[in-house]
Amino acid sequence: MHLINVYCQNKGWLFNDLKEKLTTFGCTPSTLPFKKADIWLCIRSSELKLSPDITRTIVQVHNMEPHDIHLFNAALGVIFTHPMQEWLWKRSGFNGSSITVPIGTRAEIKPFKTIPDRPTVGFFCGENKLGWKGSSTFKKVVLAAKKDFDFDVLMIGRGLEHIEDLGVYEKRAAGPDDYSRIDVLFTASISPGVPLSVYEACACGKSVVTTPRWFPSGRWTTVKTGQNNRQLVNHLKNSLLNREKYLESSEKLSFSPYTLEDWTEKNIKYCNTQLSKRFD
Repeated sequence: MHLINVYCQNKGWLFNDLKEKLTTFGCTPSTLPFKKADIWLCIRSSELKLSPDITRTIVQVHNMEPHDIHLFNAALGVIFTHPMQEWLWKRSGFNGSSITVPIGTRAEIKPFKTIPDRPTVGFFCGENKLGWKGSSTFKKVVLAAKKDFDFDVLMIGRGLEHIEDLGVYEKRAAGPDDYSRIDVLFTASISPGVPLSVYEACACGKSVVTTPRWFPSGRWTTVKTGQNNRQLVNHLKNSLLNREKYLESSEKLSFSPYTLEDWTEKNIKYCNTQLSKRFD
């Protein structure tokens, strides 16, 4: 069996969760890459340059901004997590081996059976110092919507101290049970990629209010896209007002074309296939 060293630095719970998931499928985890391994699996693409041997490294792509194309071309392989990424990277000069496997929901995420006692909007987000995850937009939309409609706010993640006065703030990663605590998931990062929380909310049949994103093909009927704050406010209010209808139709509305477990298995299979092709 090949020694697959999966690595990423501890800069956020999402990537650490992915590292833990890959560990359950036989990978050996670390914060920095081992000096020796049969193959390295780099979770955060900005850390590809840390690999001791890029020609034996598979790198995942979770962002939408091509970078270090010469390193990607030298890598053993690339795993894109969104169909649009491959087009963006190839347009920028990428010509290496790759597969596209959209990241999916945890298998235990199911259509919900209850709704919160009070209308509740969720914001599950790890904000960065530049505010790219949309926390300021979220605050503006919430304050505007509350002028006409009273509701609760649940924020789960990190870096949200500057907006914690909006409601309940829990500094941790969102779990499967947390989706039962909200009626609507709000997301507003500047990246057009689709966060894992959006996939999971859709799998629950929950309403999602979002800024424009590039969704993979599918039936995303619970997703409402706002081009500006006014549209986002209207979508948020309508979703909260119709929360009982979403509950009644949760089985019909739920949509989960991908699972995290399947995504993980395909990552491992691709690693072993590439290693066998190149070096065995």
